[in-house]
Amino acid sequence: MGAHIMKIVYQQRRGSEKPHNLYDGDHEINDVCMPAIQQGRPRKKVDYGLLLALRIDENLGWSRVAMEYTRRTGEYISKQTCKRRYYEEKSRDDQSRSAT
Repeated sequence: MGAHIMKIVYQQRRGSEKPHNLYDGDHEINDVCMPAIQQGRPRKKVDYGLLLALRIDENLGWSRVAMEYTRRTGEYISKQTCKRRYYEEKSRDDQSRSAT
């Protein structure tokens, strides 16, 4: 089975055969040989209430929000992550308020 697949792939690259889904009897080979790839790493959970308090109530910039968040929770978070999560949650809140 493996040599047959390699021959078809090689022929497709050379252009001697039209590309098509590889099929071997009962299975479609693309599904069997190529598992789904999960890209990136899992997202860190962030306390939105604390981000909101640091950003709005204490009027801190993104770097200081990240530093203070790390000091209070003990979990490191970058300023870009603070900024991204803050705006994501804020847009969700705005959408939920406009929907009701």
